[in-house]
Amino acid sequence: MSEGNYIYRESTDVNELESLLRLRDQVYRQSRLQGLVPENEYGIDLDCWDKNARHFGLFQKKFNQDPPIGYMRVVTKDENKYSGNLYKIAEAYSPTIFKKLVQPIKWPFPSMSYFPNADFLLSELECRLKDSAENLCEAGRFSFLPEARSLSLSRFMIECSIAVFYFGNKLYNGVIDCNDLHEAMYGHYGFKRVQGTTHVNIHNVNLLLLLLLLSNKRDLPIVLRDHLENMAEKYNMNEMICLRTNEPKTVSLLSIKLPPINDLR
Repeated sequence: MSEGNYIYRESTDVNELESLLRLRDQVYRQSRLQGLVPENEYGIDLDCWDKNARHFGLFQKKFNQDPPIGYMRVVTKDENKYSGNLYKIAEAYSPTIFKKLVQPIKWPFPSMSYFPNADFLLSELECRLKDSAENLCEAGRFSFLPEARSLSLSRFMIECSIAVFYFGNKLYNGVIDCNDLHEAMYGHYGFKRVQGTTHVNIHNVNLLLLLLLLSNKRDLPIVLRDHLENMAEKYNMNEMICLRTNEPKTVSLLSIKLPPINDLR
């Protein structure tokens, strides 16, 4: 990872969101998980869950520009105030792209569509959470430009997302699917395998379904908890979290050795 300034924030602008959707299409189409993103002539990735998602980018500060180098989305159950940007983008391309966006959502979360038994297990979990007035969300489409991939930046984006959603918006329950090589990294943040699910193999990539339940924040080590709460405070004040890699102690507080990230998710 090169030294510099990085900014994590939600995309609220149509043109910026379009550039992030192009980034994720480019990254996935060049990866072993390209089967998850069907190729199209427009070079943009859109699906029916995007309209219910919050879209976040990692931007590198360069002179007067902030080019995007990373992306992730967090799918919730409902549309949000920026969902209209997705419709504008889809309408500008073709009826086919627009149809993909507006088609009815059969499963609330993407993982339910390809993990065996995931629809039953997550639906059951949602019913239990409903009784306690808690919600579930799913993070996905984690993408980095090849020249920007690093363990430090990957962990920074994960920590930002946990800070924004679990500590900032009090969404204490999250689902992700990941390459099984990365299970250890997510495990350090409290993610555990969803009981009853098995690996799913997509183009020779083994994916796992992981669940984070943080209703009790004391489940996290106090140093990490304080770190994430501090990040959430910064986001709530500025609607962004900045990382300056040439300053000490700005990258993740965790110093454990983890496997390298050589692919998506």
